[in-house]
Amino acid sequence: MEKALKNINGELVSKGLVVADLGCSSGPNAFLVISQIIAVAMKGCQKAKELMFLLNDLPGNDSILFLRNSLHFVHSSYNLMWLSQVPLGIENGGVNINKGNIYISRTSPPIVSRSYLEQFKRDFLSFLQFRSQEIVNGGQMVLSFVGGEKVRSI
Repeated sequence: MEKALKNINGELVSKGLVVADLGCSSGPNAFLVISQIIAVAMKGCQKAKELMFLLNDLPGNDSILFLRNSLHFVHSSYNLMWLSQVPLGIENGGVNINKGNIYISRTSPPIVSRSYLEQFKRDFLSFLQFRSQEIVNGGQMVLSFVGGEKVRSI
């Protein structure tokens, strides 16, 4: 995260740094990212005079849209694995073909994996399209999500 913050053009944030934390937690975890960003800003990586944090903490808030070209830094940790809806094809004529599971299991038929993947692709593409409009040119985004058994940040 520090490297991403350092890569933001200083001229962009000379007046203020606008940060969106999408899917932030509750309790101490909600403030972990904020405190890390403040620490980086205090080290002088960015010369922002003001900081604004936009916290989006509820799944129902995923439809919130930010102003175009308004975000300097976007952070999302472990919330992109949640889908916007049950994948199409999971229910066939009112019968759940995934045998009562709300996830892909060893007993799930192959169509379940494909359906979940297609829904993830639609959701992730939508996420990226909105963020591409909202992040300023030269802004940064850090995404962390679970993929199988490994955690990866991009």
